[in-house]
Amino acid sequence: MADAPVGPEKDVEFFRDLQEVFDKYPDAAKQYHVQFAAAELALEVDLKKQVKVNRVQNGEIISKFVDRESQTASNGEYCCGWVWENQTWHCVTKCSGPRPPFQK
Repeated sequence: MADAPVGPEKDVEFFRDLQEVFDKYPDAAKQYHVQFAAAELALEVDLKKQVKVNRVQNGEIISKFVDRESQTASNGEYCCGWVWENQTWHCVTKCSGPRPPFQK
């Protein structure tokens, strides 16, 4: 992947610093991953005004974007995606379904 448009090959220093954090906190690292926001960029989602809501249904993850003001927490919904902005973590994705620790 010499010409990777995103990821560790593109943003080398960023991923190197994340690797140091994941190495420092290996148990936490097992619970998180880094994901490029391709869908959000393609749809021109404004995460200041909208939140992504994921749900598990029939073995699939279904996502939709809703206005933050109209979003009311449903039963079992929790924040599962954050963005660092203005020295604060802000929830950008809410999930419903399996909650940590994942049990079958």
